[in-house]
Amino acid sequence: MYKIVSDSACDLSKEYLEKHDVTIVPLSVSFDGETYYRDGVDITRDECYQRMVDDPKLFPKTSLPSVESYAEVFRNYVEQGFPVVCFTITTLFSGSYNSAMNAKSLVEEDYPDANICVIDSKQNTVTQALLIDQFVRMLEDGLSFEQVMSKLEPLMASARIFFTVGSLDYLQMGGRIGKVATAATGKLGVKPVIVMKDGDIGLGGIGRNRNKLKNSVLQVAKKYLDENGK
Repeated sequence: MYKIVSDSACDLSKEYLEKHDVTIVPLSVSFDGETYYRDGVDITRDECYQRMVDDPKLFPKTSLPSVESYAEVFRNYVEQGFPVVCFTITTLFSGSYNSAMNAKSLVEEDYPDANICVIDSKQNTVTQALLIDQFVRMLEDGLSFEQVMSKLEPLMASARIFFTVGSLDYLQMGGRIGKVATAATGKLGVKPVIVMKDGDIGLGGIGRNRNKLKNSVLQVAKKYLDENGK
């Protein structure tokens, strides 16, 4: 029986985690650059967003899970004889994958026969959660680990998130979108439709008001689904 681990970027609910025995290694968030709160443990997402709403000038900074945090979880399962599969947020957004890989190496030094698989999901939030859910479903349906992995690769390649935002400031400050794109859309008075694919984000369209942007998001998503026969 595989033990499933993920960083907290997957945003899975506590109910889901408990039902399917998924262990979370939390990322951290800081609002003052010094005090870090564990995501989902010391601070909820609602609380995090509310602080940003209350203080628009506040820009939170995130920190990846430590090597020891991963190692502690891996070691616990390996000592019980369980194989471990760990999913991480895309490496283009965080060093969580590297942290998990270093933890894997540490644990394997003490337990050479340990079976630990670390997967760069190439996803974030909802698609990372969906990937984990598909993994869980396939294992529960009796597929072998090799069969599951062969099906995960095309799922990862086909995953998309289509969205829009009221402001590009946070994406720019976080290094998620170029300054040129931010300046261009700002001067034109338009906002972008953003598409996340292959672990990174890019522009999928533009619009001038919220309702048109919502329609644009749906149109871009439908175009992708139609083109791929989904």
